Amino acid sequence: MLMLSHLPLTAAQAQPTPTPAEAMAQAIARMMESMGLTGPTPATAVGVPPLPSALNPAATLSPWPTPTPDQAAQQAGTVAESTWRTLQNALNAAAPPSGTALEGLWEDNQGGLLIVQGRFYRLYSACRGYIEGEIRVQAAQVELSNRSEQFAQSFEFALDQGRLALRDQQGQLYLYRRLILTPTAEPAH
Repeated sequence: MLMLSHLPLTAAQAQPTPTPAEAMAQAIARMMESMGLTGPTPATAVGVPPLPSALNPAATLSPWPTPTPDQAAQQAGTVAESTWRTLQNALNAAAPPSGTALEGLWEDNQGGLLIVQGRFYRLYSACRGYIEGEIRVQAAQVELSNRSEQFAQSFEFALDQGRLALRDQQGQLYLYRRLILTPTAEPAH
């Protein structure tokens, strides 16, 4: 039995309010601990070595060894990436096909992008931002419209082996190549 009666009683001191960064770090640490990515450190008496892991009850709380902070961050990133891929695959499998041959990412020869998803498009200029709206594809014609800017523009188009050619009514040609993104084994840092 512990005797605490010999300790003086003092008023509890107010804990300083953590900064937003400290609060976020604490929340992340709690989340990682709840996911089993880090384990609680068992309490040991001063001067007594910790129990070997086979005898340490806290060691059985997590099936993984307790990682260093760098390893924990990397593991959390890996778990998040895996979860994201699983979610995207599920959403892509559930989404009905749009039926348009223009679906996907297209890159022009000056670094611009045309993104077509379902009935919508987004056109990025290499240096001027983007514009987006609805896309309608019929036979060899495509129409891009934007209600907020109140415009619609029609193009003839041709597809050949991952290449797209658009020709406007004045005869100007816009050339694109299909951009296929493949996930890498190691995420960029």
